[in-house]
Amino acid sequence: MSTLPADFTHLHVHSHYTLLGGAPAPEALVERARADGLTSLALADGNALFGVVAFARACRAANIRPIIGLTAAVAPPPEDMPPDHGAALGRLVLLATGPAGYRSLCRLASLYQTDPDRERRARHGFRWDELREHTAGLIAVSGGRTCWLERYLRAGQPGAASRYVARLGGLYGEGCTLAVGPDLMIGELRAIADEIIALATRFGLHAAAVQPIFCLEPEERPLLRLLAAIDDNCPIDAVESARLPDGGDEATPLVWPDRAAFAGAYAARPELLAAAGQVAALCGEALPDGRPLWPSLDLASPADALRQQAAAGLAQRYGDPAPPDVVARLAHETAVITQFGFAPLFLVVADVVRFARASGIPAGTRGSVANSLAAYCLGITTVDPVAHDLLFERFLNPARRRPPDIDLDFCSRRRDEVLDYVRRTYGMERVALVSTMNTLQPRSAVRETGKAYGLSNETINALVAVLPRGWHPDPRRRSTETIDDVIAGIADPLSRDVVRQAYRLIGRPHHAGLHPGGLIITPGPLTDTVPLLLSPKGFLATQFEHGDVEAIGLPKLDLLGIRALTVLADAAALVQAHHALDFTLEAIPLDDAATGDLLARAETVGVFQCESTGAQRTLRQLKARTVQDLAVANAFFKPGPATGGMAQTFVRRYRGEEPTRYLHPALEPVLHTTKGVLIFQEQVLRIATAIAGLTWAEADHLRRGMSKFQPEEMTAMRARFVAGCCRPAPDGPGFAQGQAETLWQQVEAFAGYGFNQGHATAYADVSYRSAYLKAHWPAAFLCARLQDWGGFHHQAIYIAEAQRLGIAVRPPHVNRSGRKFTLSFDDDAPVLWMGLGQVRDLRRQAVAGIIAARRAQPFTGVRDLLLRVELQAKEVRHLIHCGAVDNGWRQPAAMLQAAGGCSPRRKDRPASDRPFPSWEMILLGRLERVHPLELARRRRTDVAIWRLPASRGQKVTVCAVRVPGWPGGAGFFMGDGDDFAIALAGTDAGRRAGALAVMAADAPERPVEDGRVGRRLVRDRSV
Repeated sequence: MSTLPADFTHLHVHSHYTLLGGAPAPEALVERARADGLTSLALADGNALFGVVAFARACRAANIRPIIGLTAAVAPPPEDMPPDHGAALGRLVLLATGPAGYRSLCRLASLYQTDPDRERRARHGFRWDELREHTAGLIAVSGGRTCWLERYLRAGQPGAASRYVARLGGLYGEGCTLAVGPDLMIGELRAIADEIIALATRFGLHAAAVQPIFCLEPEERPLLRLLAAIDDNCPIDAVESARLPDGGDEATPLVWPDRAAFAGAYAARPELLAAAGQVAALCGEALPDGRPLWPSLDLASPADALRQQAAAGLAQRYGDPAPPDVVARLAHETAVITQFGFAPLFLVVADVVRFARASGIPAGTRGSVANSLAAYCLGITTVDPVAHDLLFERFLNPARRRPPDIDLDFCSRRRDEVLDYVRRTYGMERVALVSTMNTLQPRSAVRETGKAYGLSNETINALVAVLPRGWHPDPRRRSTETIDDVIAGIADPLSRDVVRQAYRLIGRPHHAGLHPGGLIITPGPLTDTVPLLLSPKGFLATQFEHGDVEAIGLPKLDLLGIRALTVLADAAALVQAHHALDFTLEAIPLDDAATGDLLARAETVGVFQCESTGAQRTLRQLKARTVQDLAVANAFFKPGPATGGMAQTFVRRYRGEEPTRYLHPALEPVLHTTKGVLIFQEQVLRIATAIAGLTWAEADHLRRGMSKFQPEEMTAMRARFVAGCCRPAPDGPGFAQGQAETLWQQVEAFAGYGFNQGHATAYADVSYRSAYLKAHWPAAFLCARLQDWGGFHHQAIYIAEAQRLGIAVRPPHVNRSGRKFTLSFDDDAPVLWMGLGQVRDLRRQAVAGIIAARRAQPFTGVRDLLLRVELQAKEVRHLIHCGAVDNGWRQPAAMLQAAGGCSPRRKDRPASDRPFPSWEMILLGRLERVHPLELARRRRTDVAIWRLPASRGQKVTVCAVRVPGWPGGAGFFMGDGDDFAIALAGTDAGRRAGALAVMAADAPERPVEDGRVGRRLVRDRSV
């Protein structure tokens, strides 16, 4: 009985990273190889290298040697016509023998995936001159039903086949192998196998046993046609044979073969099996080994440059000389950074932030980089880690070997300017964004499969509607339905089959996307290290996801866009234009009384991270006034402290209503800022190392959460923790056994939920500056927020907040409005004008024309507007009906008549008898010139919303309208034109009676006790 040689392996294997062309995951392929006893395996996905890092990782975990390759779509040889009438390109497998071969693969994959004309590239494939330029370190394997060699021979063109082999041999020399598939070893096709072997002998090349593998099981083979239909966006019956890996020949094997059957197919030519192992032996480690690959900086010593820049920043921020403890901390941090070789990363990040700030682009950080004094001295972060007692080891502890994550936030509108600077400074050929892989999820899989099977949109929508809901953070709201439950409820057999097939596609890659902020800088040309693709905006991006990029040694920078910084920048510009020319965000004092009062009252609609009802309640509970208060409130709002059972205790202590007590005196230095309660992750680290004596690696593991521990690991960690706490003085804190057990229980409940103090503080800094702007220049701040189309809340909530503060909000006007909300002043009273861009169907070109034309002089009427600006008839009508051309000149009907008289582009302009409130709702989505309650009859007994706090415990009636938006919790917003509040169901009795409890926006922390508000709510979609 024939058997496979010990060194045999499969050389032409596709995973699902042959996008919409292969079925199995790399991990599944490796598991099958391990089960078959293979010691190596090749991955050769189509025209890209998306999956090679994940494949190599899985191979190493299974003790299998990975062989990296790709299957190239190749144009026909220039001297010969295609051997058949099919449109399929020839397939050529290219395998890397080592790093040089990997670089060649990177360049070829990049050539294909960065071609701006993707359709042309897909039709014509690689030209032969392109292959010739990138042959170093590659082995070529030509074989399979869709390769040019086999197609020429099947078509009876031995001369063309011979010329093709000669061309391959000329390119790749002895690194060329002619593949003989098992289907050629039987019956009439045996003659083709003999011809391939003869050609290999004639040209001094290898002939080897190779079968293309696209599936692991026969049941997966029909998925290949479905995937091709999804890729081509066509019905499954319309998929062309050329789009299938078997060329439409179902006799062509594509499924992972049985060992015995495969060996038996080559019983007459066992040397073909041996040759496959010999080819595999030529292929060694090809991927970068994971050692850091830093950007190439024009510096003699990055470490010295880091120390010098940090020392200069230290003197600037702390004076010269700086306090000795601060100097010592900086020396320690720079020593750790340089010891690990991370100096280039810090220098690059500091340079990027320096450019942003010099260009007036607001910049901030997220994550734990704010814990670093070195980062503060370099100007990377604006948070003082000494003043806020932030722990450097949370950012970079001694047990860490990978580069730390440094996430930067920039104004979302100007982030591309920062990216452009990085490209110009460090080289267009060395900077790339990082990609992500978008996978098919239940709803998208059903939609794609339904289209392929020809279902109507209505049927597809109905199927999507019955799918189980996705994961929800509240376990009570997670669906327990299975796919079998769903299928059982579908009557139509075709629809059942569609859902069943769709669920087999879940998790498979569909297309590459972009990481929201990831960026890499390579020491040399990008394709020396990574394969590339072209993003829709024209940026180069890696074919690897962020984890794979880091696995090969490339540190990833995160340059993220955040709308909160855009709002700050726009508000600052408005303040400079209307109030204080020399104002800067950096000059905002962090001890401002008005800002503290606003925060303590939680009048924080529009303030970053302080807008939900829960966040506002926390601010009121803690009487927050400072950046540190905001950081604590931000962390306290997360599940950790509440899970630890200390929520109410903490509130009372923080408000000074209860004395602070510590489980043991040794905990006071760690927990004094949070009144003896665990709030931050840094406190877990300090307790684990300073109190329990654990290593930094153990402490970081503990900080990440005990849910990741195995039971035996948990038991061992608990024993070490308790024993460490019980160490007697002077070597330990001297806890009693019971105290140590209690502390463990507190840490156990908290770990994994705690908040990063550095991140909380960095974002609290942004929140405080937002609150400062609102406290001092509310009109400018709310205008900036509205210019960004709102934020946490619907635009209507910010308009209601402006009205509550006495700021007039008016509909768009051709003489006053910009494209977005515009701030102006009438007799020193601020007015917010809605933007012209909010008028339905008004083009950007038209808005730009209006703004440009009025610079010469304001429009005097509708006829003047039409004479000076090219507008479509629909645009004219909409501007008139929403009041944008209304200066008290004429009624809309008269203006429409005047417009018709001077606009030859529309012959008939009948006046509409719609009342203007209806037009405003249609064109703007809300009423502006009149409040809905002005159209309702009010009762003398109605209570204004602003008076509700004085009516606690009383039955009252409020006349209000529902305001769009979600309050961040239960209930909904309602407003009366002067103020707004949150209406929510009260007690069970109240709910049964249809009653509502009401919480005013500036009311105390709890709703009106047992308050009932009659349902006199005018139902309208807008204030």
